[in-house]
Amino acid sequence: MTFLGSRSVIPYCLLVLLLSMVRYLPLIGCLILTCSLGYSIGRITTVQLKRTTIQTSIHTIQPDLEPIVNIDGIRNGYVEGTINGGARLFFDGKQILTDEEGIFHTESNPLLTNIITVEIPKGMRYVASKKGKKYYSVTESQANRLSPKNRIYFLTADDAEEAGYLK
Repeated sequence: MTFLGSRSVIPYCLLVLLLSMVRYLPLIGCLILTCSLGYSIGRITTVQLKRTTIQTSIHTIQPDLEPIVNIDGIRNGYVEGTINGGARLFFDGKQILTDEEGIFHTESNPLLTNIITVEIPKGMRYVASKKGKKYYSVTESQANRLSPKNRIYFLTADDAEEAGYLK
């Protein structure tokens, strides 16, 4: 048996090592390919996940819709209805906003305020109710509480007392 010199032992060992690794090259190649594919897919998925977390809502107004406000009624103290076609609705100086279907509900207090304007005939200074027994000056707060359809006007207090009304 011949003994190889010290210089030829190292290349021979490397050669044997490389030759023994040749049978593992497909496995090493598959491992490198799997790692690089996994890294790439992970990067792509991360980018797509970041994009899908942004929520946007785009509302388009269809030009062929006419602006329509439909008040369905008052239920449980709230005015309910729908707004279509880009119309805007304001109650008591505030804009009423709708949900995605165009449905709104808001408190009915601004609509239920009853404003009554009563014109006092020229020169009349006293008023009484057809259903009452007393007369009042047209400037008194009690006169404002009388129903407009039941009012009777008098020029003087004596006229009211002659008609049977009391002060």
